[in-house]
Amino acid sequence: MAIDVGGTTQYASYSAGSSSNTLQFTYTIAAGQSDADGISVNANGLSLNGGTIKDSSGNNAVLTHASVANNASYLVDTTVAAPVINAVAIDDVVNGTEATAGFNLTGTGEAGATVSLSLSSGRTLTAGNTVVVGTDGTWSKAVDAADVTAFGQGVEIVTATQTDRAGNVSASIAREISVDTTV
Repeated sequence: MAIDVGGTTQYASYSAGSSSNTLQFTYTIAAGQSDADGISVNANGLSLNGGTIKDSSGNNAVLTHASVANNASYLVDTTVAAPVINAVAIDDVVNGTEATAGFNLTGTGEAGATVSLSLSSGRTLTAGNTVVVGTDGTWSKAVDAADVTAFGQGVEIVTATQTDRAGNVSASIAREISVDTTV
């Protein structure tokens, strides 16, 4: 059966339905394919490839049919962009006041995706290292004084990836911050 995935005709294979009034076709989405408005079925896209479809009286089935419009229930999502990590403490330098008060790591990503953070110090933040991106596309994770103490003085590299609701994992992105709490 000819289907349209992201503007390209693909072919689903018959997989079940013998002796029934419902036929099932399957198609495996290839890496990198996407379809933001949903898969559709092409008009007259059913071909027998040497098979037969007959009714209980032995009459051949009529294979002509109208197209089935894009179906938003069958979106294809095989990629997710890396999240964004915003500047930390305005200038990416955490001073003594900011270290004591704590601050938030913030950024943007795909709504509903889970952002996973890792830190070059190996620290697991007091509030955990994952956060779900809000419906507005933003995320925020608290960093408290104990976290900053564990970072130590100097450079801390924050790395983030995001996993969308379809299970796609992004490439990582990193931001270098500095902890400088000495006067």
